[in-house]
Amino acid sequence: MNTRRLYYLRACGLMIAALAVAAGLNACSDADPALEPGAGENPGSMDNTVTFSFRISDGNVSRAGHDDHVTSPDENPDINESSINTKDVAFYVFADDRLGYRPLQDDDFYSLTGASGGGYTVNLKIDYKQLAVDPDSPDRIAIRILAVANMNTSGTDPYAYPQLDYGSTYAQVIGELESKQFSLPATWDPANLPSATGRGLYIPMFGTAVFQVNPKELYDTETWQTIYLGSVSMLRAVVKVELLDGIADRDDEGFPKIADAWLDYSVVNGKLLPADALTYINGNQVDKNNLGDAGETPAVRNMRSFTGTLTHTVNGASLRETLKIFRSYCPEQSISSTTPCIRLKVQPSASTPEAEWLDYTIPLEGYDGKPFGFVNLYRNHIYRIRVNSVNIGVPAEITVTALPWTQEDIEWNYDQNPGLADGGEIKWVENTYQSIDQNTARLVMMRDMTPAKCSFTLSSPLGATWRAILVPETADRDAFKFIDSAGNQVDDVSGTIDGNAIDLTITATDSAPKETNRTRLQIIVTTLDGRTMTADVCAGKYGDSKYFTIIQNSQL
Repeated sequence: MNTRRLYYLRACGLMIAALAVAAGLNACSDADPALEPGAGENPGSMDNTVTFSFRISDGNVSRAGHDDHVTSPDENPDINESSINTKDVAFYVFADDRLGYRPLQDDDFYSLTGASGGGYTVNLKIDYKQLAVDPDSPDRIAIRILAVANMNTSGTDPYAYPQLDYGSTYAQVIGELESKQFSLPATWDPANLPSATGRGLYIPMFGTAVFQVNPKELYDTETWQTIYLGSVSMLRAVVKVELLDGIADRDDEGFPKIADAWLDYSVVNGKLLPADALTYINGNQVDKNNLGDAGETPAVRNMRSFTGTLTHTVNGASLRETLKIFRSYCPEQSISSTTPCIRLKVQPSASTPEAEWLDYTIPLEGYDGKPFGFVNLYRNHIYRIRVNSVNIGVPAEITVTALPWTQEDIEWNYDQNPGLADGGEIKWVENTYQSIDQNTARLVMMRDMTPAKCSFTLSSPLGATWRAILVPETADRDAFKFIDSAGNQVDDVSGTIDGNAIDLTITATDSAPKETNRTRLQIIVTTLDGRTMTADVCAGKYGDSKYFTIIQNSQL
């Protein structure tokens, strides 16, 4: 009988981190003899496949750094800037520049599960023959991963990623993807509520990386012995534009202040791929545009506003300031004298009628006779304008900054952050679990399949929706389920925050798992205006943990 050989790639970061066997390791010496290859049989999996498993989390989407200090608590609503629509993603896998895996191929093993804020698990299965490599060759082969996602920004039908023949080259696949464009409808925003399809409309992304692999080690991998290959950093295909209300000399009522703002731009369509995608190096930023088609008229986007604390470095010193931030997004742009631009209204005082509010237009080419030095707006970059002062009849005093878009660098301050009632932190019912580590928030399930039960009490924001999810940390994506009020096993449970206790019941699905299973319990809160945040139900009672890890030990 042939040994079942499994190859695992694990992605992290949006970042996609690939996994495989440490160099020189072979199958475990104490493996069941009944599973070892018989004499004269060819090694390989029973179904001649190699299985790839990815872990995708929505952390630092781009590895490029910048001067601003990152302060990003779990309450950050812009977690969706790094999210993946699990129904709108495609993976292409190449071995020595030959396509061996493509979207929508016959793969009963394929899955992509998870949730915004908690990460995703991806599983792929490839017929080993499609890799067209010799497992006995001493020469290392190049495994390239190409990932593209979130092309369906309109919320209509799922985007159809191109299907090329097996054996196609990376250049041929890039050639097919090069023409693919997306548009951003007027109401589009990654923080919006899900579309009618029930899926979020997130930011289009592209990422690729090449890893050198020994074919024999690839062929002989198992779930319990893997090679760590590296990471793929996804590159967002849009630009983020921010307007900061840093107006000084306000009165006791907080005026003058920016009341509203709009972003106008002329290139209304965006390209999925960056310029020079053929030679793009994993994790790099771009310094060249790949412009989509311009529209007949400029697009106009109302910039949504929040209040946040921005921490940045000025002359080597750390500066924190809390202010109102207006934000919007657009595809890559070529700058002209008129577009893109920010238009804003300033309310001088509480008693000033709207007809007398101050209007300003700030072209991103330059302002008040001073060029900003921008020729283009590049994808995965932030362009930030801070208004420092305003006076009737004279141009506003502003400061302009351009920086790579890495993790969020704003600590959001909301009056309606998820809040727990006094003593409302998560508590577990005695005799429904084997053990709890109070310092790391890790719970071990009972071996007899007793469901674990807990409760917590969210007191704010009233009327918001809470949703409990289980985010797999190990290969079995369905190792744990919730039990709903009707006694059914379900993937998630939800309700409305009303100040009353919320009870959850979690069960394992396999009474005798061969490997230890782990999952994260996370509570996602969606406010009435569509912001999504993660509730810290641990509330400092379990070390630094903000969520519980549920563990079911293996039973051999």
